[in-house]
Amino acid sequence: MLQTSHHDHDNGVAADVVEITDAPENTTTPYEIGLGDSFQGTIDVLGDIDWVEVTFEAGVTYTISGTVGADKYLDFVIYDSDGNFVDNYLDDVASDTTSTYTFTATQSGTHYLSAEIYQDTGSYSVSYAVGNTPPPSGGTLEELTYQEIADYLTFGYWDEATSLPDNYTPFSFNVAPGGTITVNISALTDAGKQFASYGLAAWAEVTGLNFALSTSAGADIIFDDNQSGAFASSSFSSTPGEIEQSNVNVSTNWIAGDIVTDSNGNQIAQLNSYSTQTYIHEIGHALGLGHAGNYNGTGGYAEDGSGDNFYLNDSWQATVMSYFSQIENTHIDASFAYIGGPMMADILAIQALYGTSGNLNTGHDVYGTGGTMSPYYAALLAEGLSFVIYDEGGIDTVDLSIDLAQSDEAFAHVDMNDGTYSDFYFINGGLVEANIGTIGIAQGVDIENLIMGNYDDIAIGNALSNNIDMVAGDDSVNAGAGNDTVFGGSGSDTINGEEDDDLLYGNDGDDRLTGGSGNDVLNGGSGFDNLNGGSDDDILRGQGDGDTMIGGLGDDELYGGNGSDSMSGNAGNDTMLGQGLGDTLDGGGNDDLIYGGSGNDVLLGSGGNDTILGQGNNDTMDGGTGNDSLVGAAGLDQLFGDVGNDTLKGGGANDTLSGGDGDDLLVGGAGRDVFIFDDGGDTDRINGYQQGFDTIQIDDDLYAGNLSGQQIVDTFGSLNANGTILTLDFGNGTIIEIQAGGGIDDATLGNDIFVL
Repeated sequence: MLQTSHHDHDNGVAADVVEITDAPENTTTPYEIGLGDSFQGTIDVLGDIDWVEVTFEAGVTYTISGTVGADKYLDFVIYDSDGNFVDNYLDDVASDTTSTYTFTATQSGTHYLSAEIYQDTGSYSVSYAVGNTPPPSGGTLEELTYQEIADYLTFGYWDEATSLPDNYTPFSFNVAPGGTITVNISALTDAGKQFASYGLAAWAEVTGLNFALSTSAGADIIFDDNQSGAFASSSFSSTPGEIEQSNVNVSTNWIAGDIVTDSNGNQIAQLNSYSTQTYIHEIGHALGLGHAGNYNGTGGYAEDGSGDNFYLNDSWQATVMSYFSQIENTHIDASFAYIGGPMMADILAIQALYGTSGNLNTGHDVYGTGGTMSPYYAALLAEGLSFVIYDEGGIDTVDLSIDLAQSDEAFAHVDMNDGTYSDFYFINGGLVEANIGTIGIAQGVDIENLIMGNYDDIAIGNALSNNIDMVAGDDSVNAGAGNDTVFGGSGSDTINGEEDDDLLYGNDGDDRLTGGSGNDVLNGGSGFDNLNGGSDDDILRGQGDGDTMIGGLGDDELYGGNGSDSMSGNAGNDTMLGQGLGDTLDGGGNDDLIYGGSGNDVLLGSGGNDTILGQGNNDTMDGGTGNDSLVGAAGLDQLFGDVGNDTLKGGGANDTLSGGDGDDLLVGGAGRDVFIFDDGGDTDRINGYQQGFDTIQIDDDLYAGNLSGQQIVDTFGSLNANGTILTLDFGNGTIIEIQAGGGIDDATLGNDIFVL
């Protein structure tokens, strides 16, 4: 019968000691590390100094190593057992995240090692080992994908340990997906049973395996606490890869520091603890997973290849089977947190061995305090552990509105894509607690909806049709692919719909909305908003206040709403409506339909054959190039046909009409209108001219000589037989036809003509 054993941390073997309460700056420090151990601390305020107890032997040279964030200096001081200064090391290379210092002890016994980040704050780690030089560089390392790490957990580790054959069958119990594995925890203390239950629940959450309690010595997994340290071992049947039985041992001393006693004298196992993580780790071994690297019992991390890691992202963030915390790993950007369940690579690995039951969190789950998620995930979130969401179906929501509201101020950077981690920041009493890269979404998991909090959040959507509500704050959203609906809430938000057909709401505040590709609908809401439809056929609504809108490519609809808006259709056959106050509308290229609405508007057709309707108040309209139709309606309007064969209709007030270049038709309407002709080479016509009421302005560049208005009529004019049309023919193709239904008196018409 084959057998494997994984001794993760026996007595005297390396361990991670984490600063829970602030380490004092004196000999009363409760923290102690031995050879190979690491102390993981945090400098919260400038000038904070942490002391850790160590043990040296006289005549022995030690290497003291520390890691700290980039562009920071990590300084060490050594004191004797009475707290007297012995030696120090001042880091002078801020660009190097690793500080290494060699020291030869002159006395045996207890010493103290202090750590300080010079004129800065942040997290750090420190350890010491026998030797006077750091290990040699092992070469350039690269990151592994989560799948590659998972493959190592199920094969690579065991292959390096035992030289497995190419036809190797991964180690696992012979159990169907969602089947039952019996466990015997009867030998554990009450607290030990709680920790074991935490660990079993964690693996059940991502596999659907049923861990059934048993008191039989023949149970599949036997738990005990009668040996020192924490380890697991397995025995195998004659069937290749089939685990016959596994044993897990976590000593009572191991968990002692993570147990509290309630008012009734009951021992309570702390969920947010290294003991919980240890049980999850050891049960992972019992189920068939190896370590994340070729280490067993002790290990050290280094980016240059000199450590026990063989890839850069070997850390708890990727797998609970790693030996390296988030801050021990100097390559990744993640905050320290205990692990509450299988991480990204663990989920891939364990499901490769056991599959899933197919009914894990298949409802419409809400992940957040007070949500409808499983009790285990609710507990992890409430306790602040690092974990990965695994969900197999339903329309699911991450709701952070309650959690983020529980601090003085809180904000989050949430990525809804599978295989990613998100960041959370909490501010209480002016102190910032950063939880970077601590909560993830497993690969292959779909999260459809997101609700954020009241401060300045960042959200990244996935390829599904997401519903994202940013609630409040100056938020930033990249919705990604899918037909998304995004609510900015109050605050000045930046929302990018990106791909597909999106529905974007800026709501309150000065928002910036971009539709991207797809047929999008953008609603600015109140505030001075900036809306850009992007490509395809979009609908833009400025709504409140003075907005700036760009239709972009495609046949767009732009609605200004209240406020003085600036609107540009850009390319495409656009429809634009200014609506409130004095707007500026520019149709851009192609054939546009432009409505000024109320207010004194500036309406520009630009390229294409445009239709421009001034509607109310005093509007200025310019058709631009193309054969345009301009209609002034009520108000003192100015209509400029510009280039092309245009039709200009002034409406009921005193309007100014200028056809520009091209064969234009000018209709003044009921008011005292002014008709301007300053481009030659065309045939223009005035319909409905009111002699003695309207006026005509003619540029003297259209003819030679210094002539009065009547002289222009007498020289170039001819009246038709009905006396209703006077034609001014200046030669060279320049003709102005003046039509009046009630007839024209050519003897006095010159009184209406003014020379420019």
